[in-house]
Amino acid sequence: VNVKNWLDGIPSNCKVRLDPNGSFSTSELMVWLEEFKDEDRIEFIEQPLPDSKREELFNLSHISPVPLAIDETIVAMGGPRNAAENGWNGFYVIKPTLLNDWSSVFNFVYEMPDCSVISTVFESPFGFEALLRLCRYSNLNSGVFRSIFNHLNSEFVSHHEKQLFSPSVSQQELDELWDRFCYV
Repeated sequence: VNVKNWLDGIPSNCKVRLDPNGSFSTSELMVWLEEFKDEDRIEFIEQPLPDSKREELFNLSHISPVPLAIDETIVAMGGPRNAAENGWNGFYVIKPTLLNDWSSVFNFVYEMPDCSVISTVFESPFGFEALLRLCRYSNLNSGVFRSIFNHLNSEFVSHHEKQLFSPSVSQQELDELWDRFCYV
């Protein structure tokens, strides 16, 4: 009821992403899918079931009336391509700094821009720069929000401009920042 009331209060052209972080049981997820099957403002429900219910979640991704997304499962599987090859049929919320094979991640996002969301939380300036470079391949809005760090002297001013460009800092700026961190 609270989510429905909240949705009723936002403009009809807004899209929202609901993220239960794997906290739903299967029966709870089924209730949500039924309740929101006609709600166009939900872009997807992200990681509704824990990764321990991966097979069930993957099966649901083929029949769900509400789009689904995975993120923790991508990390557990070692990358989005592994999830795709194992039958995932939904969105991929990709946190590349948690994955080992960045080349594979870049290639995946380049090949699948309409279902790849690049996301991060509390990244270092290095990780953020990598994310900015990767975001240019996705056709979806990225889950990148860093304004709370704007005042820190370890941040690049260019990461907080109204319009971000990639790359947004030079290699020299990255090297200088690295030197400051290494010798503190």
